[in-house]
Amino acid sequence: MADSDNTTTLPFVTSRLRRKRSPVDERPDGASERRGCEPADPAVVLLNKWQEAHHVAHVLCRLQQRHETRLLNTPASPAQDRVDHAMARALEIDAMDAEQRLIDAVATTPAHSLSGVMAKLEMITGCSEADEDPSAFPWPQLRSVLADLREVAARDHACRTDKP
Repeated sequence: MADSDNTTTLPFVTSRLRRKRSPVDERPDGASERRGCEPADPAVVLLNKWQEAHHVAHVLCRLQQRHETRLLNTPASPAQDRVDHAMARALEIDAMDAEQRLIDAVATTPAHSLSGVMAKLEMITGCSEADEDPSAFPWPQLRSVLADLREVAARDHACRTDKP
């Protein structure tokens, strides 16, 4: 173990190639489904909050892992290292709890549009990849449904903008 390299960063839990997005960002011209004074879809708002919470939880997880690695690699760690690790762990747990509360809210948050439905699916598929095998049922199927919904929404938007 003496030759192991602990400075190598681990890959993201979720796909590194996936960019942070909202279903309303999928339109070719970036147009939003909101018109005039219509309120934002509650499910899209929830997705945006979840994406932020998910990012914070991920960053705090990495911070806690760095502190833990430092503790394990230094047998006589100073007391401050133990305090830093405990604080990082507590912050990570709080962030994960906040993220979970937002995921739990999916079941009770209504979707008022196709974008809202896609937002809910985005959250469900996004959180599943951290906890389970992303290639196991039903995750590929749900991602396929989400891709289909995006395509339908894009075609619908294109049809509406082509009309005089």
